[in-house]
Amino acid sequence: MPDTWLAGEDITADKLNQRRPFLITAKALASNATSVSSTTLQTIMTTDTVTLKSGRAFEFKIRGLIQHATTSATGLCRFNLAFNSSGNGIRTLGAIPVYNGTSASRNNWVELTYAAINGSGSDITDAVVLSYAQEPGESKTFTFAANSTHVAHLEVWDIGPASDFPSYFELT
Repeated sequence: MPDTWLAGEDITADKLNQRRPFLITAKALASNATSVSSTTLQTIMTTDTVTLKSGRAFEFKIRGLIQHATTSATGLCRFNLAFNSSGNGIRTLGAIPVYNGTSASRNNWVELTYAAINGSGSDITDAVVLSYAQEPGESKTFTFAANSTHVAHLEVWDIGPASDFPSYFELT
């Protein structure tokens, strides 16, 4: 982990707390989320309330298993990140193909990372919500699957000063 101070500069608690990357919050899911069979978003998990500091960049990491019950078919599932209180969307993460071969409910590994900056001029304090839905035109019922052996995760990381990531999407 690189240090954020120059040679000869005093190391303060404030500087130590700004080393990167560092985990802000994590949420684990050890049982299946409620299945979704429509284009209406269904919550998978919600983090504790976090403070996303102004002038900082963040990564949102999602890891888990997704499945649907239709044999020999591929379905498209859409994932979404949003703030809990305001409902403001952080990002729709696109359609993820979920494939089943000759067996139904085959687990498909999903690992998504999205990065953004808080350039709003003020801290954002809220919980982060991960949700999912069918892609429009889809007819599969999807389940975000988890158990004690295959735990799903939603993590929020501080990855450094926003100025290091000038082309990243801005949170609102």
